[in-house]
Amino acid sequence: MLKKIIFIIILIMANNNIDKAISYDEFDKNEMDLDVYSNYLKEWEGFSNKAYKPVESEEHYTIGYGHYGSDVKPDDVMTEGAALSLLRDDINDRLPEIKKRFKNFETMPIDLKKNIVSSWFRGSLSGSPKTIELINQGKYKEASEEFLNNEEYKNAAELGKPGIIKRMDATSKSLFDFGDTLENE
Repeated sequence: MLKKIIFIIILIMANNNIDKAISYDEFDKNEMDLDVYSNYLKEWEGFSNKAYKPVESEEHYTIGYGHYGSDVKPDDVMTEGAALSLLRDDINDRLPEIKKRFKNFETMPIDLKKNIVSSWFRGSLSGSPKTIELINQGKYKEASEEFLNNEEYKNAAELGKPGIIKRMDATSKSLFDFGDTLENE
């Protein structure tokens, strides 16, 4: 019921311009995808109710489910509900750029989409133009290798960020698996 109320509010906010409004089915699919992305990111990020620096060299603090930036102050605290809301906002803020940079993002399988969102969220994919280029060329297996050709990944333990290895491996595997699926169709 809440989704229908939100959908109606969106229609009203669109100044009754039905041409620009999305359908209820499209709205529902976007909400389901957002649930998948946020649940997946929650697994990787974990929850912290207090601001912290994962490594001391970080410029800014992190809080909630991986929310990082100048808006997070050292003494900030947050409830889990507020953190989930902020996570969903963070994802929604990034999705337009993701959809712009990956020409076929909407048609990708959900496993690949959630890994792209996850890696974009932490910055490892947004900083890899060669990987993005290969994905847009449909060269998913090559992209999976190029994605791991990354100094932060190679030196993760020395940088005090060993947790990124599994996360980047998951994205690489998802890229490879999708490429393998396309080759075997």
